[in-house]
Amino acid sequence: MTEEIKHKFDELKVSDASQDPVTAIYTKPADASPSQIKHVFESTTPDEQKTLNKRIDSDIKTTIELIKKAEDSKLLMKKLTKERSLPYLQHLRQSLKTSPSEFTLTLIDAFINNFQYTLDELTPTISSILPFISAYQIVTMSLIKFYALFKDSTIPVLSDGLEVLTIEEDYTASFKLMALIFQLNHTEATQIFSMNTLQLLLYQVPTKSSSVIKEALILLSAACVDESMRKAISEKYLEVLIAGCKADDKEIQSLAALVVVKTWNFAKLKEKGNIGVEELMEIFLSELNESSIEGLTYLSIKKSVRVRLRSDDEFVFDLTKMLDNPQGDNVYGILVLLANMTSIEEENEINQLKKQANKGLDDDVEETPEEVEEFMSDLIERQVIAKICSLSKMSKASMNQVITIIFNSTRKRNNHAEIIKQGALLRLLDYLGREPELTDTKMLAYRALAALLVTANPQLVFNTYSPKSAVNFLFQFIAFESTSLKDQFQSLLSLTNLSILDNGRLTELQWDTIDDLLTQQNTLLRRATLELISNLMQHKSNLPDLFDPTNSKAQKRLELVVKLTTLDDIKSQCSAVAALSFAATFPFIGTDLAKNKTLIKNLVNLIDEQSNEPDLMERVLFVTYNVLFAAGDAGEFNSEKLISGCAKVLKTNQNTEAKEMASEIIKMIK
Repeated sequence: MTEEIKHKFDELKVSDASQDPVTAIYTKPADASPSQIKHVFESTTPDEQKTLNKRIDSDIKTTIELIKKAEDSKLLMKKLTKERSLPYLQHLRQSLKTSPSEFTLTLIDAFINNFQYTLDELTPTISSILPFISAYQIVTMSLIKFYALFKDSTIPVLSDGLEVLTIEEDYTASFKLMALIFQLNHTEATQIFSMNTLQLLLYQVPTKSSSVIKEALILLSAACVDESMRKAISEKYLEVLIAGCKADDKEIQSLAALVVVKTWNFAKLKEKGNIGVEELMEIFLSELNESSIEGLTYLSIKKSVRVRLRSDDEFVFDLTKMLDNPQGDNVYGILVLLANMTSIEEENEINQLKKQANKGLDDDVEETPEEVEEFMSDLIERQVIAKICSLSKMSKASMNQVITIIFNSTRKRNNHAEIIKQGALLRLLDYLGREPELTDTKMLAYRALAALLVTANPQLVFNTYSPKSAVNFLFQFIAFESTSLKDQFQSLLSLTNLSILDNGRLTELQWDTIDDLLTQQNTLLRRATLELISNLMQHKSNLPDLFDPTNSKAQKRLELVVKLTTLDDIKSQCSAVAALSFAATFPFIGTDLAKNKTLIKNLVNLIDEQSNEPDLMERVLFVTYNVLFAAGDAGEFNSEKLISGCAKVLKTNQNTEAKEMASEIIKMIK
């Protein structure tokens, strides 16, 4: 026997050297260490693996004991097939009857995850874990997976199990399971909810322990997802809920208040229990927990509640502090609250309809945009944007709220630099890259991106990654039919800002978008488009898209830009001419421009008719000088009119550079 083999046997504490490692750990599982078990399951020889497989099939109890000790269910899952795993499920079901444990339930969950069982194969196991739903969170997770696998058949299985639990008067498990059924399929749940045995349990709840009362309230809260259930709960249980709102137990108070808020019957509540929105809000504020946060999200639809919450420094501190250590469903509730508290109502048809739907919440409290923006600035100082941008593994619903909050934070330009620093820009780019559907939230993300990039310094915010993705997203946004003129304008300003950097050539589709914008009659939109082209033409990579004589689209585009140099808008004229300036310094382009009769005519007329415009003349004379220089002579220029115009510039224009250029042009022609 070699020293190495002897050492391995010593590790296994085996005195009989004829025993193989598999036999050793199965003979004395209590003596086997986690590392030894892992070694046997992963690193033994082919012969030893055969022995192991036989042991796995013949000695289920010991195998489970070893897996428990190793704390790694994957060791077993890798060795089994679905058929060989079925006896394990049967064994685990039996174990639950005699000695239920979290390990047993976790192992069952691992089997559900790793093997594709049929409904008949899995149903007995699902039924066996239902009584433990209130004691172990893993049971809920397993049931959700079961529903994902067999959506059409899950609810009947759960309903049968629920009936057994109610007959046995297992209050907490019954209520917990019924609440889950509402979350999975509220349509079928409403029918199951009327089960006589379940109703009997609910009627007995007030006499039971606080833990049973809490589970019952959680069930009623879940049932409120259905409109018919909300009405039924309001009729049957309102008095009990009012009593719950006045209970000594804070958690019972907030759970009862949450159900009351969800039933949305404030008039009846005031009449029967003398409890109004203010009282409900105070219940929620007395102790922040999952149910109170959810209740406040509903109440924050009301303006007076939002105003009150924004003014409560202690509440805002506690709420934002919870983002330091986000837990479970609290995250979504916190995000909804922050989104509601930082949103500004826009007077439009949709919001008018919402107000009609929320008649019970109408109030006369004034809520000004300045107040909301000031609150948003306060949240930014509290690093809230950084906190929400650092959240990971969020649900889609939570991400929607994050985007809403970021959008709300972009309304005030003074905040832009700070929220970019806190990660807002990166979060927006990541979201836009991942979200495939054009939703309302995605439109908000586009709007937020456009707002941020108007003022951002591209050289600073894009120092570690390319701005190309931002350029692509902004062009997408502009092209949507639903994008407003205001948002198109802001996106163009952002693109112009980004074009300070050379981001490479635009795509043909992006240039098509620009071409469409150039034909717009809206002065601001057309001017912004010309400014963008002007900036793009300062980079060599983009010159072919305006000056390539072999490209028909480029030639058409140039023709339009030349035409727009005569617009009745100085700023647009400046941008149109500036789009030609850099290109004109290249002799081969300058030569082509010298042959463009329309351009030459427009340049001369501009010099003659608008000689006193300082900014325009600086650009026009720069292009004229370079085109003349490239051509070598006056060519298509009307020399007499050009000299006359330059003379006017020398007399009336205050721009020194324009005067110097006019003087040089006169010398060139004479």
